[in-house]
Amino acid sequence: MKQFFILFLIIVSVNSFGQTRAVITGKVKHTDKFFVNIYEPVNDYFNMSFFDSSKENSVLVNGSDSIYKSLNLTFPTFIKIYFLDINKQPFSVSDILVCPGDSIHIEINTNFDSANSYKYSGNNAMGQKIFNEINFSPINKFIPAFNILDELPKNKNTIIQELDAAISKLMYPFDTLRKAKKITNDFYTYMRVCFRSLLYNEIINKFLSSSKKKETVSKIERDAIIESLFKKQNPNDSMYSGVYLYSLYTTSYFNYLSYKKYKLNSIDPLKKESKFFKISGKTFLIDSDFTEFIYYEDKKYQEDMWAQEIINSFIYAPGKHDKAIINQWDSIFPNSKWTKVILKQYENKYVQKNVGYSAILPITYIDSAKTINNISQLLAELPKDDAVFIDLWASWCGPCIAEFGANKMLDRYLIDNKISKLYISINDIADSSKWQSAINRYSLGGYHILANEDLIDDIKIKIYGVKKNEPIPIPRYVLIDKKGVIVVSNANRPSDFELLTSQIEYNLPK
Repeated sequence: MKQFFILFLIIVSVNSFGQTRAVITGKVKHTDKFFVNIYEPVNDYFNMSFFDSSKENSVLVNGSDSIYKSLNLTFPTFIKIYFLDINKQPFSVSDILVCPGDSIHIEINTNFDSANSYKYSGNNAMGQKIFNEINFSPINKFIPAFNILDELPKNKNTIIQELDAAISKLMYPFDTLRKAKKITNDFYTYMRVCFRSLLYNEIINKFLSSSKKKETVSKIERDAIIESLFKKQNPNDSMYSGVYLYSLYTTSYFNYLSYKKYKLNSIDPLKKESKFFKISGKTFLIDSDFTEFIYYEDKKYQEDMWAQEIINSFIYAPGKHDKAIINQWDSIFPNSKWTKVILKQYENKYVQKNVGYSAILPITYIDSAKTINNISQLLAELPKDDAVFIDLWASWCGPCIAEFGANKMLDRYLIDNKISKLYISINDIADSSKWQSAINRYSLGGYHILANEDLIDDIKIKIYGVKKNEPIPIPRYVLIDKKGVIVVSNANRPSDFELLTSQIEYNLPK
């Protein structure tokens, strides 16, 4: 049976404060419960941090619920909508470009996630469909830039023309729709800006970072190409702040200005180590994660980019920074429009409970010298007659780390019910030091293994049910009974403690 979620986007004009209100309403035609996340712009910036500005991280909906969300927009902007299953694993996502005056209807088939999951009607519907088809496989956007860069230095005199040709190829279907008056001029203009910033930024970052690629072109030639790209599309234009991932392009621009001012060969030294920063007669030691922003002379962008990086750190590396970062921020930028957003993100996403928690399970490393290439070999290393709870994670995975806050309750429950806890990390083998550092920092009591490629491939087949070359989402939790049989391949998250323990008791009866 097909399952549909119907979403209406209605734009209502509002004259006050120069803003336009966007109201999102929807009705679910679906028998199962699932979550909807609508990521709106933050302070007029496209929400690259996936910051949820609602009180709850997600809206849980079912067949009798309606969705309503009001947005205030200054410019046309992209809005990201995530659909998540009951375990908050994403099963579908849509990016829509909202222009003032639009009325958009979206119908989603939630049985599968592909570019054909969505049916659009209303303003710019055909353009929305094409963008999501292109965006469904993000790497495809960058292939033209990769190919052009690989040709250096042969094409150094034509690189801009080749980039523009690649962009024109991406824009061809939108250009056809514009000429046929199937999409508006605003929609077309913002799409072109979007693709330009994505491809231009790929080349600019390759030039500005330390790599062998940049050595094929002299610094003078490199700088001339970068200057020409920024001249063709000026990132210092606030009306573009809502464009898809445009703040990445803006950050590259201000990094480039600093790179020029300090006569560097790459931007790497800007973020190499912690540095002292003086402002208003006070001196602050700035963490290396944020040092690039102290070089920005434009105070507005210094504040905006710095704030977004702090928000990113709380999402993708919870526990790496504590509230001292916010206190420092508040001293440097008193009364900032970002402070309330940063505090809210800290409260929503940052997990203090797992930092400094003393593990009640011993930390045990499974002998890395042994060749463990499949799940059966791995289970043979664990105590016999114990069921197993598996946590698939990586040290770079923010959602994985966020779940460690439930360890205090979960570890005691597992001990009481004679269930072994096994952490399988999919970190690269080269990241073993980061893997071990995270284990110690978050006191991850239990058995640990850093999976090799063969073990990961076996996990993909037996747990995820996908082919070896397909990516897998984490975190993922698995229940295995005393006989070594996988009884639940996608268990509830530890933060949903009551649901998880009910699931364990049902599938692992004593």
